[in-house]
Order: sequence, then C-alpha cells, then structure tokens
Amino acid sequence: MGPRSAGQLRFSDTALLQLRFRENGDPLDLTRYSGIRLRHRGRELFKIHLLQPTIVDWDGQRLARWALGDVYRVEGVYSGPLVESATVEGPRMRLRFRHGGSGPATLDGKPLRGFAIAGLEGKFVWADSRIDGDSVVVESREVPAPVAVRYAWAGNPDGNLGNREGLPASPFRTDEWPGLTNDPR
Repeated sequence: MGPRSAGQLRFSDTALLQLRFRENGDPLDLTRYSGIRLRHRGRELFKIHLLQPTIVDWDGQRLARWALGDVYRVEGVYSGPLVESATVEGPRMRLRFRHGGSGPATLDGKPLRGFAIAGLEGKFVWADSRIDGDSVVVESREVPAPVAVRYAWAGNPDGNLGNREGLPASPFRTDEWPGLTNDPR
C-alpha cells in the first residue's frame, strides 16, 4: 500500500517535554496529520547535549517509524503506548493502551515508576503500579477511592513505561482538572 493522498500534508517533529505541552492534551492528537515525539526517556534527556549522536539517532528512528506506520501504512509498531481508557476497580485503577505493540513493559527492566493517583479531592500521591497482561494497574493505600492517574507528569519526569518494542509511553493524565498552565491571564 502506498502513501496517503498528496492532499494530506504530513509533518513530524520532536520536542523536549514541557509542562505546557502536557497540560494542553495529547500532542499526537493536536492535528490529524502530525507526528510529535516527546523526548522524555527518563531524566537522562535533561543531562544531554542536543547533538549527542545516540539521542539524535533514537529520535530519528522514532520519527521514521511514525512515518512508515502512519503515512506509508507499513505494518509494525510505530508508537509507544498511549492511554486509551482508565477504569476504577475498587481501590485501584486499570489503564489500557492503544499502540501497545506486543504489550506494556518497562524500558529498563526495573519495576514501573512515574505514576501518581488521586481521589475526588484532586491531591496526587505517588502510586504503586504493575503490568497486568495488556494493562497497567495503579494504586496507593493513601487513595482508597481513586478517580485519576497521571504518568510522567513532572518538569523532569522519571517514568519507565513503554512497550516490548522499546518505544516509550508519552506522559498522560486521565483527569481534566485545571493545571498550572491553564491560567486565563
């Protein structure tokens, strides 16, 4: 199958993760014909120089995967997990993903990290999380009735969720509560 119609101009970009990007929604859904890859592979990205070859190569590979999968419709996994749904199961929340590839995984082989959970009062606390089949379960003793989860939601995020193909999950939140950048001024 060939590329999409020439009338559908597509573009891709890579950007350092910023608070405003996160709070204004999923950057992959900003426009129908774009592919934005956020650089947030843990804290090491904030310690590198822009032209470090291994990181530039990684960004290039991710953008190339997006173009092959989305524009040229080549079979294969071209994105890290993007949260699709969140359901409350008693004292925990279960997250399901699109673009999960062959399943969620940690990018460094260590336990999941980078998740926070909140109840109706909107106070987020760090949470325990684990991979359960094709989903992630998040919970905390401090939040007996959860309503929202956030992942890698910090100025310098330290999350390690990805898929088995090695592509990282983008930061996300399941709530729509006003954030720091929603000031109308």
